[in-house]
Amino acid sequence: MRGKRDERAPNPKHLETVTGGRHVVYAWRKNNEGERLNLQYADLPGKDLRDVEFGDANMQGIELQRAEMKGAQMNGADLRGAILREAKMESVGLVGADLSGALLRGAYLKDANLSGADLSGADLSSAIVTGANFEGANFTSTILDGVDMSTAKTDK
Repeated sequence: MRGKRDERAPNPKHLETVTGGRHVVYAWRKNNEGERLNLQYADLPGKDLRDVEFGDANMQGIELQRAEMKGAQMNGADLRGAILREAKMESVGLVGADLSGALLRGAYLKDANLSGADLSGADLSSAIVTGANFEGANFTSTILDGVDMSTAKTDK
């Protein structure tokens, strides 16, 4: 059908907004209050996305391998099946985010807030989680090989 956008592709305008950086996203949010960013299956490896406010964006299947995301906020975001291998995610907000089936192998999650996140079936092998908050997170079938959880906050 002519003119129909692929349902599994990111919204091109949203993708352009996010790659413009945090100030562009901030301006977009002010002008599009209540609209949810659609970045599903976007290909953004290695991008600088520091301090970007993604909110509850649809980021299902997004490719963010080795992306620089320090301070980014993705609270409530849909990151099912996302590829976040070796992403630098220090101090990110992922409260209540759905990371089920996500690949976070070798991700740097120092001081990240993943409280209430769904990590079921996710692969966090060799991830750095120093000071991260996992209280209330779902770890069903989560792969934690080589992860030192001793300084992370978890449910007792």
